[in-house]
Amino acid sequence: VPANITAFANDIDYVWGAQQIATWRNSTNPDVVLSKYIPYCRDPTPHLDKNNSGLPWWQENKPELVLYQCDQVTPAWECFPGEGCAHVSVPLDLSNPETLEYQMEVAVLPAAQDGYNAIALDNYGLTNTWKACGSFKGPNGTWVQMYGNGGVAPEDDPQYTADVLNWTARAVDQIHGAGLLVIPNFSDLNLEDECVLTMSNLTDGILSEAGFALWDPVPNTTSFTTPPPMTNPDKFKAQVEFIRNMQNYGKGFYAINEWGAGPDYGLNPAMIPYNITGDANRPIRQFVSA
Repeated sequence: VPANITAFANDIDYVWGAQQIATWRNSTNPDVVLSKYIPYCRDPTPHLDKNNSGLPWWQENKPELVLYQCDQVTPAWECFPGEGCAHVSVPLDLSNPETLEYQMEVAVLPAAQDGYNAIALDNYGLTNTWKACGSFKGPNGTWVQMYGNGGVAPEDDPQYTADVLNWTARAVDQIHGAGLLVIPNFSDLNLEDECVLTMSNLTDGILSEAGFALWDPVPNTTSFTTPPPMTNPDKFKAQVEFIRNMQNYGKGFYAINEWGAGPDYGLNPAMIPYNITGDANRPIRQFVSA
């Protein structure tokens, strides 16, 4: 709402999936970081048919970029517990350079032209959660199995992680070249994981959708009846250590936290065992609306 932007602009550092770009740029805080929402491994500009599916357009125009499960029929759709599977944004083969070319052409470069100064990569992950297996990118459109070879299950294949990190390096380089920051939505804050650290080093910050109320593993849509446990000192300390490490390297951290009474987590900030007040802790206590 423009009135809210005018009233609160000076209190905002970063906006995930921003709208009203001109209003922000004409506010008292014109340099605020405004990010364009882009799903990192799915079509950022869905081409929907009358059945609200994005698949037919891709099968006709760019079939080699669609990422399928091992049955070679079912795309590796985004699926979340309690929410089902969405068939709108087609999953794309990040290992194919043409995927990044498409993402830059239809999403990143237009975002730069529209006045954004960051890209918000949603649902970023280093594990093959949706059981992607391969694509029809072989000679004459033949099947190429990328994950699940050698007896390993696709969801456990480290090649997927390698491909995501390779794409991330290429994507960040090109997005930076367009003058934008890169901030993925990522909640696995593990300082002991070299792949997580690689991703953190490549990008400019992290938005953590799980915040300090980590899922167990159900998301908030199912927590009406099954609330996940509240945070605890060890969990909170590990997250703060991760965030402090990011701060030491000049990177931002933004948490989505859902406090107090309500249908979601019911997490009471008074129970947090560490003091996060003061300017030095501002990045830790960010509250954003996705």
